[in-house]
Amino acid sequence: MIDDLDERGLLASTVVLAMASSGAHHSSTRIAGRDHYPSCWSLAIGGGGIQCGRVVGASDETGSNVISRATSMGDIFATIYKAFGIDWTKEYDTPIGRPIKIANSFDDGTAEPIRELL
Repeated sequence: MIDDLDERGLLASTVVLAMASSGAHHSSTRIAGRDHYPSCWSLAIGGGGIQCGRVVGASDETGSNVISRATSMGDIFATIYKAFGIDWTKEYDTPIGRPIKIANSFDDGTAEPIRELL
């Protein structure tokens, strides 16, 4: 798909994003069933000015915990927004005046674009 978008001249204006959790826990409990790893997940992203073929961060040997370069979902959003020229620090107010970030990070901080991808 990436090659096809590139050949058609559409890759520069299209972001392709595929995401998944790192999968089901290797063990299960009789009551709770299978758990998933909520702290560690993988994605592939490219196009729209975002660099392909990069590895950012690492997990432990079981894929259950991040051991380097923790990245939030907001960082992914900030990366896409920056690639498209959108101010990722933008906030909107809810009807009751509560500010909502369009790209929030850990502890509700403002996310940052992933520098390795831009």
